[in-house]
Amino acid sequence: MKTIFLIPLLLIFSACCLQKTARRSNNDAPFTFEKRTIHVNFHPHNSIRYKDYLIIQGVDDREAFCFKVYDLKTGKADTTFYRQIALDSIHGFMIRNERLMACSTSEKWKVWNKNRWQVTQSYSDFFFTQQIKQEYAQVLKFLHEDATYFVYGVSLGEFGGAAFFYHKPSGKTYSFQKDAPIDVLKTKEGYELTNSLPHGSGFVSLVTIHDPLKLELVPEKLNFLKHEFGKEAFRLIYDFWKLNEQRNLSFRLFFKQFSMDELAFESEAYEQYHSLMKHDPNIDFKLDTIGMNNLFLCHGSFDFKGTTTYLIQDSILYLEQMEKGKLKRIQCFPEQRELPYFTSTIEHKKGHNSYSLWFNRGYEDHGLTVRYVWLSISGTTIYRYNIVYAD
Repeated sequence: MKTIFLIPLLLIFSACCLQKTARRSNNDAPFTFEKRTIHVNFHPHNSIRYKDYLIIQGVDDREAFCFKVYDLKTGKADTTFYRQIALDSIHGFMIRNERLMACSTSEKWKVWNKNRWQVTQSYSDFFFTQQIKQEYAQVLKFLHEDATYFVYGVSLGEFGGAAFFYHKPSGKTYSFQKDAPIDVLKTKEGYELTNSLPHGSGFVSLVTIHDPLKLELVPEKLNFLKHEFGKEAFRLIYDFWKLNEQRNLSFRLFFKQFSMDELAFESEAYEQYHSLMKHDPNIDFKLDTIGMNNLFLCHGSFDFKGTTTYLIQDSILYLEQMEKGKLKRIQCFPEQRELPYFTSTIEHKKGHNSYSLWFNRGYEDHGLTVRYVWLSISGTTIYRYNIVYAD
């Protein structure tokens, strides 16, 4: 009889313990997540954060430039700051070295200083003028800048990509060939490069480059801080990559190109090239998912308590860190199921990290089509802003 009474008591006690454990687990989660929606009367393309303002940019039905200023503190549109920064004949806004910049349709740059616009000039103006043009928005990517390097990426989708390190003291450019570079963080180990290709089910590589000066020196014509990026540049880049692959083949295999199928040879050359790169002591491949069954995407990285943390997406969103050569999951967000595939721009600032994400088709949310999402990591809070076009 006593045993019969003890069983229900044990079950109740166990249930209470489980409930306490579950609550403790939720409290131990390092990040909280908040979701908001912003409506705009134009087609959004990207967003930048300046102080506590979110500047949303896009075009109307006539392809004319439009923007909206959203106050992140109040959660409302800010018409005062909007009127202050509005300019005639503007091509777009950009954050460069934590300064708000504006490019005019005449391709002149201005900087917001002391509550007014001032004309400015920089060695990187030519690059950013190309990037801000819509046709190059997803091809040329600004990745990182410090006192020594200006780092940008070229992404041709499944047809190739590379990170370019412009060495300021020498004026020379060095390159690491890898598809779809999206982000660079400077760490004690060197430059941590994140690549994420939304092709097929998605491919990701996480690479640390210890010394960019030991990478491949690229021709001056591929320095897009000085030279126009256009259709001819596609051919130049492709020829340069192909040369890199072929020059690393053994003589016997190189000779066989004359009797082998060209596509087969290029595939073999590509594999050989990356095999050599993975044995290069200057390059540390922390992760490369090409050939893996479990595929996913990476939206970018940020520093969390001295450790590089990655925004990983498959069907939902995760935060993960590298540990002993493998990704270790530190938190998942199962409710975040509808995230875009493409990362267009990333901003890193101490305490604030921002990611502009977009996709072509979008998804329906309460009768509105969401094609653009802005993620913001402030402290230990992740904000998701669905920015939707509404007439």
